[in-house]
Amino acid sequence: HEAVSLVEKRALTCLKHFRYAYLTRSQGSAAAATGGHASQDNLLAQPVALGKLAHFLVEIHRVNSKWVGTKARPLILLAERISTYLVVGVGCPEVAGEFVKNTFGKAFKLAAEGINARFRHNSFDTSVMEIERDDVHRFIESLHVTMDHAGRA
Repeated sequence: HEAVSLVEKRALTCLKHFRYAYLTRSQGSAAAATGGHASQDNLLAQPVALGKLAHFLVEIHRVNSKWVGTKARPLILLAERISTYLVVGVGCPEVAGEFVKNTFGKAFKLAAEGINARFRHNSFDTSVMEIERDDVHRFIESLHVTMDHAGRA
């Protein structure tokens, strides 16, 4: 449901180094309508579920030939929580079956530190981080700049 909604609403923004989309608590979330109890509160604001959604979106776009070759870019999903956003980044292979090293861990940390953002990066998976709501838009801008500099190195 969320994947279809993101695609239909053209909510995936494409930048030079990655694509990204925000998932808000009210965006199709049953939890928003029921008061947002912890047991139901935006399932996609959980690392594993958000990661699966990101991988699914990359795969469907790659299979339908929209995100292949030079159009292949990593995807970042940002899921709204109560006062933060959960951020997950996944790679996008140019060719089916190709392994793509996920380099978001270091880039996320550098981007957050570069703007003095308040963040938590304590997951085993370094491509997952939690960032304060007030910092999230500046974080995306900083991440783009960080990846731009890394691309030139």
